[in-house]
Amino acid sequence: MSIDTTDHQTRSAIRDGAEALHHMRIAFERAAEELARYAQRYESAEGLRDKANVLNWAIGYAAGSPGSNLRVDIAANAQAKLHAIAQSALTV
Repeated sequence: MSIDTTDHQTRSAIRDGAEALHHMRIAFERAAEELARYAQRYESAEGLRDKANVLNWAIGYAAGSPGSNLRVDIAANAQAKLHAIAQSALTV
């Protein structure tokens, strides 16, 4: 089935979906960069306690920060809009 991109609501939903995916990708890229910094600190840590601390910080970061920066709510809203538009197109 082809997509009617002349409808404002459809264009808006498609744009919102693309922006949500872009935002999630950026969040994962930033998370990967931050984890790479933790990996460098881990490698340069001299003692076992220091390595354990760096690993603990990385675990804390991985458990919290990437998820809160993903803004899954934006992606979910875009997905819901797209689904609703697709469903309404089937009933027409």
